[in-house]
Amino acid sequence: MTARSRRNRLIYFRISEEEFEQIIHACKAKGARNVSELARAAVQEFIRTDKSEADKLVVDTIRALGAVVEDIKQTVQQIASTTRPAGGATSIAAVSDSPGESPPKPLAEAVAASQQEGPVYPEGISNNEHD
Repeated sequence: MTARSRRNRLIYFRISEEEFEQIIHACKAKGARNVSELARAAVQEFIRTDKSEADKLVVDTIRALGAVVEDIKQTVQQIASTTRPAGGATSIAAVSDSPGESPPKPLAEAVAASQQEGPVYPEGISNNEHD
């Protein structure tokens, strides 16, 4: 906002005498001409900082999720390599929760397909390395 921009909105709030004295002291320390200038600058800085902190949080979360996805990918690859006996056939019992119990149909289909073509990704999910 430029110095000539018209400021026509007001914000009112109550503070204690002690808070007012702290604000006056901050005005002098920061070189603000008045309480309004200090308050405006403080609120604008808060908004900028809050936004950049939120952006950083999103980036950090995405990076963490990427690491988790990579760990899951490696785990799945390890499981796939350990469930294939020497003859190349995959033992369904090796990947089910209980001995002798067949896994859910989508898992069984994925196992069967992986024997033929390699890893199979659910609909809507792809492995960007192989696309």
